[in-house]
Amino acid sequence: MPAAADVQFAGCGARTLLGLRCANLLCSRLNSIVYRNTDSDRFITFFYAQLEGATRRLTYVNAGHNAPFVVRSDGSHERLREGGTVLGVFASVIMRWARRSCPG
Repeated sequence: MPAAADVQFAGCGARTLLGLRCANLLCSRLNSIVYRNTDSDRFITFFYAQLEGATRRLTYVNAGHNAPFVVRSDGSHERLREGGTVLGVFASVIMRWARRSCPG
């Protein structure tokens, strides 16, 4: 994967951007494969997240999966409710990314 090597030393922003592009591609391909190869009553749910360690920023996409929780070290929690449609029902999907600050 030449692109991974290209951003390896470019800092978190570049790695995150590449990761999101790869995740968008993954969602698109998964959707296409499931759509083409299954009956219309079949689908998949999908959740993908990246946590930037230095900034504690969580970026995620949820494709119809049950809303996950972020549990903090102090015991508080937050449900990640933003999300989009399941994969495999429609010929194409547009994934909506969300961001959260996740302090300790």
